[in-house]
Amino acid sequence: MLPKDRDCSPAARSVPIVRPKTMRRPSLHRPRPSAFHAAAVLCLASCFSSIAAPLFRTNDVIAFLGGASVVAADRAGILETTLTLAHPGHHLRFRCLAWEGDTVLSQPRELNFPGLTNLLDRCQATVVCLEFGASEALEPHFDETAFKAGYRGLLSQCFSRVSRVIVVIPPPFEPKSPPLPNYTHANANLARVADAIHDVAQVSRPNPSGMERMVTVIDLHAAFTRQPPASPWTHDGRDLTTSGHRAVAAAWTQALNSPSLADRAGSSDFWKRSDIAELHAAVRGKNRLWFDSWRPMNWAFLAGDRTDQQASRDHRDRNIRWFPAEMEQFKPLLTEADIRIESLAAQIRLLP
Repeated sequence: MLPKDRDCSPAARSVPIVRPKTMRRPSLHRPRPSAFHAAAVLCLASCFSSIAAPLFRTNDVIAFLGGASVVAADRAGILETTLTLAHPGHHLRFRCLAWEGDTVLSQPRELNFPGLTNLLDRCQATVVCLEFGASEALEPHFDETAFKAGYRGLLSQCFSRVSRVIVVIPPPFEPKSPPLPNYTHANANLARVADAIHDVAQVSRPNPSGMERMVTVIDLHAAFTRQPPASPWTHDGRDLTTSGHRAVAAAWTQALNSPSLADRAGSSDFWKRSDIAELHAAVRGKNRLWFDSWRPMNWAFLAGDRTDQQASRDHRDRNIRWFPAEMEQFKPLLTEADIRIESLAAQIRLLP
């Protein structure tokens, strides 16, 4: 339950990798000889095998955290639909907790808005997926030390509730011609962001308590840099197009060791299939319900600083607050939406 967002602007196939700390990042400016490129592809393949283990388990609830790009992905519904198809019979549920403008160092909220751990408890998350770094990379004086400290703090909060965390490194900024802005100058900072995230993920893996703790890094920045999608992946250099969302979904699916589905997820024809389109629409409808349930309009009247206002009370009995009871009506609607998604997904047959 949280305030409805202000409308945000919109926010190939490639292999996400887990990069050892000693591996050099690819240059964004210097072309590489073909022999070196072949070696890089082999390196990618070997790194890919290290993340081929199952990321999700039956009945997992995956909570997504991040800024505007994650909100846009939730609205697009392409990644969630693809992950659902990649896990038939797993009954996965997805809950987006992202907020426009969020960074690792700042997640401002209204008065009495629930904190992260409270929200993870409410949605019963078992896995958390974090995607931060694009906004931070745009800062002229990117502070790597502060970024790492902020990321460690977020991971610590997540690990207080779940044992599995996925950290996603955003894809690079795409070159654009005027009058569109050119964000590619920030790709050097984004490479530093990627290095920082890998370092934080390595440090976060040990768990003195003995409880399982797993951190998986999906490096879209390295993947898109080595093999950019065939079609433009952004509207303005940073906000993903539909093709961009498909390319990201294909990259995720490749990481799940489903290359056949990755090929299809990146194709526009795949999304025109009637059964896929119906599932996709159901996912987007459920996400709209979830958004309205955790970020409702007029949070101040629900639990903020206007709970004593006349409009927040029943007109017949001012001791009764009608808004909280009304919000409870979202729960059965969400359950019904999840069941519909599972039913539609179970009917889809994807031939090898």
